[in-house]
Amino acid sequence: MAYVRQIQIADYRSIKRLDVDLNPSDGQPFRHLILTGPNGSGKSSALELIHAAILDGRSGQFRSTHCQLTLTGPWIRREQLVPYFQARRLLQVQPVAGPTRIDWSDVLNSPGGAAGLVSQYLVNRKTDQSFARDDGDQATVSAIETWFSELTAHLTNLFEDPSLSLQFDRKNYAFRVRYGDGREVAFTELAQGHSAVLNIVFELLIQSRAHKEVHGVDLQQLAGIVLIDEIETHLHLSLQELILPFLTDLFPTFQFIVATHSPAVIASIPDAVVYDLGKREAVASEDLQGVRYGTLMTHHFGIAADMDLDSTDKLTRLRELTSRPRSADEDSELASLAETLRGRSHTLSLEVWKALNPGPPLPMSRGAT
Repeated sequence: MAYVRQIQIADYRSIKRLDVDLNPSDGQPFRHLILTGPNGSGKSSALELIHAAILDGRSGQFRSTHCQLTLTGPWIRREQLVPYFQARRLLQVQPVAGPTRIDWSDVLNSPGGAAGLVSQYLVNRKTDQSFARDDGDQATVSAIETWFSELTAHLTNLFEDPSLSLQFDRKNYAFRVRYGDGREVAFTELAQGHSAVLNIVFELLIQSRAHKEVHGVDLQQLAGIVLIDEIETHLHLSLQELILPFLTDLFPTFQFIVATHSPAVIASIPDAVVYDLGKREAVASEDLQGVRYGTLMTHHFGIAADMDLDSTDKLTRLRELTSRPRSADEDSELASLAETLRGRSHTLSLEVWKALNPGPPLPMSRGAT
């Protein structure tokens, strides 16, 4: 199985230089890569270039004018899954009229649209289960039932709804997601966040199955290098935390190379390198775990403060006023600022108290850390 272990990009669009080492140091087969940086720093350009270099690679030479990749392991293109998900993505499911054979060779030859076949694939599996039941093949019946149970469990985890279920309308050959509160929606009616996530999940699921059917590859051994731009697209913060751990758990033999603006993503998994294209700095994701999101926003993403701009401006002005002699009007302004900030949060109230009561820090008790 081949995985990317080093990437070097130079003088490509807005990228002056990118040089990142992905060699695993703990005996694992690969490390994931998370690209960050401000808009215009080249995250999307890097993903496009890396994807093209992998697909165009011949005889292990993954090199172009601007990009050079080093891979580890044997490269067998026909058995390597390399999908690229652009930032704009929603699940587009093809209508189903009944059980119909899927041409798995077409799936492999037309990457990027496999997710649309998910309803057809699910209907075919239900049909196989029914025929197996008629034939008395209980082993196949149970295996397919287990597969659907596992798929539902994955959706339950992803949608953060322990009572969620997957409903099959056998008369209309349609699947619907039933939430714990009783709502039922088709795949085409999902909220954009869930639709964006399932576009990735189902694309990988169907492409993996195609590799198994065409090449006979064991799904437990199928290697993949998956590139995703703005992985947090449309996602609520809690799902931003969940998406990368979910994908790496579901597809453990796939190396993920993703771009993000989210602090919830960069600290969500171990075994990854986080590379800032703006600063040209790399850090191990393990070093970011356990760090407050506010700290990640200010130190890694360069946000001026970890609270809203209005409160930050008011607190800055209050501190400036307390640092020097004031006029009567400024005393009035200071009192107004203090009252406003105290009313917003306990954290701001404490900052106001510290600004109004300057002095040496309180002594720490023995044994405190």
